Amino acid sequence: MGDPLVTFDLRRGRIFIGSGEELAKLFKLAPEMGTDAGKLAASSGQAAVSSEGSTAVANSNGYRTSVRDFARRFAHRKLYERIAILLHYAHQIEGRSTVTSRDLSDWFGLCGFKTPVRMDKALDNLMRQRHMVERTGPGQWVLTAAGQNVALDLLESAAADGGQ
Repeated sequence: MGDPLVTFDLRRGRIFIGSGEELAKLFKLAPEMGTDAGKLAASSGQAAVSSEGSTAVANSNGYRTSVRDFARRFAHRKLYERIAILLHYAHQIEGRSTVTSRDLSDWFGLCGFKTPVRMDKALDNLMRQRHMVERTGPGQWVLTAAGQNVALDLLESAAADGGQ
């Protein structure tokens, strides 16, 4: 099996402890494993730590992209579209299953978006009118399939316009 290796993935905020062979298998199986790092490493008997609290993601150049840079392209969009993009970012990039209305308000301010006076009321309206979000607990929200479709459509149009 060989001597154990300790590998640091600074871009994704992970640590891997194991043999070189297991490390090679790990990267072949899941090069973009995100929050599944713990599950995958646990099944192979190794320890891995992933950082879910980070608000940045590595882009293709290896540089970090913040939530502000990610959402900047959508500043001119409607409120429901900006919410869908931020919830998509939280789920797909940060690996968060739910987001609080307070987190969304903070992200709106960080991204330079005009923040609704009551984010929880805006999310309630979005849930009733467009069925894009769902309440999972007090102040906890998740993007529905309809909301995911809106976010993916926005990302596709941004990519087609050369906004990537």
